[in-house]
Amino acid sequence: MKHTYLLLFIFLVAGCSSPLKKQCKRLNWYKHGKNIALSGENIHSDNFASRCEQKEVFVNHKALKQGYKDGNDLYCEEQNVFTNAKIGRTVNLNMCPAEKQKKLRLVYAKGLRLFCQPEKGYAAGSKGMPLNPKCPEDMSKEYHQQYLKGRKLYLNEAVKNSKPELAEIRLKLKSKKKELTSKKQAFEAMDTLPISGSQKYGMQNQVLELARATFLKKRAKLEAEVNQLSQEVYNLESQEQALKDTVLSAQTELKSLN
Repeated sequence: MKHTYLLLFIFLVAGCSSPLKKQCKRLNWYKHGKNIALSGENIHSDNFASRCEQKEVFVNHKALKQGYKDGNDLYCEEQNVFTNAKIGRTVNLNMCPAEKQKKLRLVYAKGLRLFCQPEKGYAAGSKGMPLNPKCPEDMSKEYHQQYLKGRKLYLNEAVKNSKPELAEIRLKLKSKKKELTSKKQAFEAMDTLPISGSQKYGMQNQVLELARATFLKKRAKLEAEVNQLSQEVYNLESQEQALKDTVLSAQTELKSLN
């Protein structure tokens, strides 16, 4: 079985490293830089380029910087700032040129007043959106109250909907574990070649080789199935734990809101 676990370990390590290298090679560095800027992040906070260089993949820093510059210009346009504020999206105005920031803050405040309506607070809460903490003082209290009403609805629905999903995952997990146990037992029963003493009965070398090849092929197939099932069980257990954590988090938050 040690051989099985070694192969599984190699498979998992290869699976973790190979996709990153492929992603680095096909990445459009101009678009990547532009997306960083449009998300309101500083280009120096993104470590993807350095991770690609660690994989010895060429990074087009010129395209990356140009994309970031163009994205930042768009991000700091008055219309873009106003539109983002109107839908309750935070804008990192510190990323904009210093000489523009004062005016952009006024534009953002104007758009934010359109967003911070009570009915929009309820809608945001019921959709699981984060609470916007920057509503104007004269609108903040009512917006916040309606947001919490919507938030309670969202959390109750999340807990309710998770129950059948959790049941389905557990059913699949039970079936996969049973299948894995059966395959492991079959594999462990094939630890040695069953023909070591066959020559006593006059078996020819050719027949021995054929029997040995058939045995090894069947054993390799079983080993691959064990590895595959082990990975599937691991994935299902991870999904189960993640869902349980989500439910616990929702229930804890609901208690604090009641």
